[in-house]
Amino acid sequence: MKFSLNLLGTFLDKGMPLIIGILLSKYMSSESFGTWSLFYQFLLIVNLIATSPVLGFFSRYFFQSSYDDKSVMIIYNYAFVFLIFVFSFIIFYGFFQPFTRVSLLEILSLLGFTSYIYYTLYLRFIKEDLKYVLSALLRITVLIVIIAIGYYISGIITYELLITAFCLSHVISLIQALRKYQLKKKYARIELREFLSLSIYGISSSTVNGSDKFIILALGNSKAFLGIYSYFFTIASAPNLLVEAFKKIYTPAQFKEYSEQGELSSKTKKGIVTFLVIFTFIQLIGPIILYRVLRYLNLVNAEYMAVENIDYLLLMFSFGLYGFSIYHFINPYLIYFKKTYLMTLSLSASFIIYLLFLYFGDNSNNLFFLALSKTVMLISVTVLTFFCSKYFVKTHFKR
Repeated sequence: MKFSLNLLGTFLDKGMPLIIGILLSKYMSSESFGTWSLFYQFLLIVNLIATSPVLGFFSRYFFQSSYDDKSVMIIYNYAFVFLIFVFSFIIFYGFFQPFTRVSLLEILSLLGFTSYIYYTLYLRFIKEDLKYVLSALLRITVLIVIIAIGYYISGIITYELLITAFCLSHVISLIQALRKYQLKKKYARIELREFLSLSIYGISSSTVNGSDKFIILALGNSKAFLGIYSYFFTIASAPNLLVEAFKKIYTPAQFKEYSEQGELSSKTKKGIVTFLVIFTFIQLIGPIILYRVLRYLNLVNAEYMAVENIDYLLLMFSFGLYGFSIYHFINPYLIYFKKTYLMTLSLSASFIIYLLFLYFGDNSNNLFFLALSKTVMLISVTVLTFFCSKYFVKTHFKR
């Protein structure tokens, strides 16, 4: 029952960008979709840098006796988090996106989205899985209804309509989170060195997860080209729904077992390995089948159908995404035992490999070359992180 609720909640959560990327992109220009992809990636990056350290502390301390009030969501090192938000907006609007009339909606969207991420994690930790599912359902329902009304009136889905719907879909979760947030002076500078380490890890992680979209623009490509690249990466990412659902069950279990016994139980290890074996076939074959179904149903924009050798492009992305899915089950161990610097090193090294590929390849406007570069980077992260956790950390695992 718990897994079913988490799976449904994840489908609803991850279904939002998939609905936009897979279904609504049919009714958007590639340039509008490229603009959306850039903003959404910015949103994810800020979440990694500013919010993830807070969530990391929350995950680590929630099951310990020091977290005495389970009815609140503590914001650790809140002044530092605020500064990250401000600095991120300055960078984004200074270099990648003009400050326009929709910028306020973008800012509110970021605040709402990060609050939603924390609030739904809190719900899962207190075992309120049904509330999590209802929150996810409400969010996606509001998005769809507003877009449907806008499309009915104007006959087109623009970026302005999309960001308006996205912003309003997070209003209720933002209000719910604000009622739970707690700022305590004793948590204003708690373990700041470790918090900064997690934030730096977030910067490194964001370079792997989303830097490619910003680099594609920096290389001189248009937002329309970025839209095409992002569309096929979104298709290839669809099976990641299962990874996210599985993480929401096993990540709290991993932290709990590390806290109680210093190692994972054999049952948890077996569950993770079994999932990854089955997921191999889903990740490699699923995106190709999905694209063919969408094309059969006439739900693919003509700009995307014009791309050659689409099956190979999707398969290229899928190899990298499968490799990166393994990484998600390694990092809870390193986070709990305060070894995030090893993840940072692995992520940074992988990003350097990515940049070297781009530099020596000199093929910055070729979709297949960009997909290959992304895949090499994602696989490198997992290999290097596993190597570090295996040989450079004194573990509590039984040998």
